[in-house]
Amino acid sequence: GQRTPVERAVVLTFDDGRIDSWRGADRILERYGMRATMFVIAGQAQQAHPFYMSWKEIRGAASSGRWDIQEHAGMGHEQIVMRPNGERGPFYSNRRWARGRLESLAGWRRRVTSDIRWARRVMAENVPGHRPSAFALPYGDLGQQRSNDPRIEHELRRWLAERFDAVFLVSPPEYVRAGRPG
Repeated sequence: GQRTPVERAVVLTFDDGRIDSWRGADRILERYGMRATMFVIAGQAQQAHPFYMSWKEIRGAASSGRWDIQEHAGMGHEQIVMRPNGERGPFYSNRRWARGRLESLAGWRRRVTSDIRWARRVMAENVPGHRPSAFALPYGDLGQQRSNDPRIEHELRRWLAERFDAVFLVSPPEYVRAGRPG
């Protein structure tokens, strides 16, 4: 019999909403009629940091039809102090060490979920028709790589899964293998 051709999809993603990545990639996407997803740090756009796209540029990218705009972080794309010795780790996957003590798990939960909710709200206000569907964790880490509390990975994974159709991580490898359902 005749073989049916297999379609293969490629997902192009760009983290941070950096202006240099967008300018270079947008011309290529336009030339080849392709689309990509940009994971934006809402706090950088809100602060009008010159290294990152402005809300006006993000709106333009979204309206071009070439870019799907999704959330990467609110203000939480940073490293925080996570241990008494000053060791730093990702904002979302660690409890903060400050004033001689480790923040409570409830405090961590409020800090992280507030940041993600704030970003979602600000993106909806600034990008007409925005539909949040995917989230790319800063540093690709929800606690599976390095955390000062083993409960964070499970809790953050569950919380994000309830709110997003897809969550992008760096590892473990089983999340990025071909053929694995999302």
